[in-house]
Amino acid sequence: MLIGCRHWIWCFAFFAMIVNYGLAGDEETGARMVLRTEAVVDSNVLRLRDVCDIEKSSDWVKSLQDTPLAPTPRTGIVQSWTREDLAKVLALRGMEPESFRWEGSEVIRVVRGKPSEPNGSVIAAAAAQSVSESGEAPSHRDFAPAFITPVTISQAERVVATVIESYLHLKTGTQGKWTIKPTIPPKHANDLAQRRQIVSVAGGEAPWEGQQRFSLLMRTPEGESVIDVEANVRLPMMVVAAKGPLAKGRILQESDLVWLALPPASKINPEDCFTDFESLLGKQLRRAVSTQQPFRIAEVGAPHAVQTGDSVTIAVHAGSVRVEAYGRAIESGAIDDMIQVEVLPQRKRVAARVVSDRRVEVIAGGAGPIVR
Repeated sequence: MLIGCRHWIWCFAFFAMIVNYGLAGDEETGARMVLRTEAVVDSNVLRLRDVCDIEKSSDWVKSLQDTPLAPTPRTGIVQSWTREDLAKVLALRGMEPESFRWEGSEVIRVVRGKPSEPNGSVIAAAAAQSVSESGEAPSHRDFAPAFITPVTISQAERVVATVIESYLHLKTGTQGKWTIKPTIPPKHANDLAQRRQIVSVAGGEAPWEGQQRFSLLMRTPEGESVIDVEANVRLPMMVVAAKGPLAKGRILQESDLVWLALPPASKINPEDCFTDFESLLGKQLRRAVSTQQPFRIAEVGAPHAVQTGDSVTIAVHAGSVRVEAYGRAIESGAIDDMIQVEVLPQRKRVAARVVSDRRVEVIAGGAGPIVR
């Protein structure tokens, strides 16, 4: 048994001597390690052959090529190795740093990818997503806001539209329903989604239509700040209304008219109203209207050519025979209106059509005898 132990001890010593002799020989000549500048690895383990070329023909050096160094980086992450990093890893594997002679690049960048892809394109794409070798972090403008969802953007749009609409009501003195579509800066969406954070509004230009820029004064933990918001604004349905109270029978002038935005809760149909001044000028009111009351089409007409109580000339046509008489208007009417007139002196009432100022005509049929 003792002889067997001694036998194994001598074998171990002999093996150690051979190893030391090999290392000593390499120390004399040194393995030439040429470090590359970039490497694309498709496996999970980074090996020495992936990062450098070993220019030594001995079997011992060739075996170094399979030496594992570390796990490969995640996809899109650039991993940098210096000569010193590699020497430390090899020392941990039981290899003397003096056994190697380093040449080539000082630093190699390693990225996970497919070998068929050109190194440059893979490295460049990964480097754009990671921290640079100098340790500088990406610029703030490169960061996307966190925790921003479509729901947050929609809420911010509703809040900002409501705030701008209130501002336009104040500026125009109307309560119309504006169509407002703001563009929300994503980095301010969380703040703009909270109505209580908005202190006041400014900006925009008359006539308050089209692409507008508004400035919102915000309350933040750091103090007050201003956020500029672009918004597309469309005017509400505008109709013509009375600037002040107007009596029945008034001939309308431009000074009597004003634009009015119909309130959202209004029961007035815009199609029953006037949407331009020209259509109203020179027309006559059929009934009195109050301040900011829209003019209805049915309540406005041409000026009366005949007023109630006026003396009128009545022309009666019977075939080719035309007879005139005198009478009194029972009703007022504009040209082409049918009104009741009284034929004098008989005081007989007939329906007549207004043809001009204080002149009416009756077509033979129901007028009865008329005496001049």
